[in-house]
Amino acid sequence: TIGNLVLLNPQAGGGSIVSNFTDDDISWSADRSRFQKTSYTNDDVYPPPNWDKRYPRGYTKENPIPDLSQDQHLQVWMRTAPLATFRKLFAINKKEGLSSGQYQVNITMNYNTLSFAGTKSFVLATTNSIGGKNPVLGIVYMAVGSLFVLLGCVFTVIHLYRPRRLGDHTYLSWNQQIQSGLNHN
Repeated sequence: TIGNLVLLNPQAGGGSIVSNFTDDDISWSADRSRFQKTSYTNDDVYPPPNWDKRYPRGYTKENPIPDLSQDQHLQVWMRTAPLATFRKLFAINKKEGLSSGQYQVNITMNYNTLSFAGTKSFVLATTNSIGGKNPVLGIVYMAVGSLFVLLGCVFTVIHLYRPRRLGDHTYLSWNQQIQSGLNHN
C-alpha cells in the first residue's frame, strides 16, 4: 500500500503539503468487466496467505470478503504484464502538478517478494493519452512504419514496370527443369 506524497519543504514556507492522488479510473474497462461481486459468504472461503495482515482472523462481519468488482488496485495488478520487468499504475494526480522539493511517501509491505527475488520500486511519471515522455517506442514504430511504406512503394514500382502474369508457370522450379531438358527420372 502506498500513501499520499507529502511535500516536506514547500518553497512558500509553512507546514507540509499533502498531494492527493486518486485511484478512480486506474483500471481499464476490460479489467473491470472481468471481476464481479462474489456469491460466497464469509464462512465459505478463507483469505489467501498473503492477505494475513488485512484479514488476521479470516473474513468476518467487520472485515468481509472484498468486492473485487470495485477493487481497481487488484484489477490493475491482475492484468498480465508482457515482460518480467513491468510497472503497474497505482494512482493518478488529476488536479495539480507537483512543485519541486523533498517528498515523503509511506509504503506498506503487503506482499513479500523475497521468496522469488523480486523487487519493488516507486516511480513518478508524466503521461498523457498517447503515452509517456519516453519517445523510444514511438520512434521505433515510426521508423518501422516508414520502412514498410518505402518497401511498399518500391514493390509497387517494380510491379508496374515488370509485371508478372498471375498464374505464370514459367517461374515454377520444376517447370523450368522440364522445359530445359534436364529432367532426371
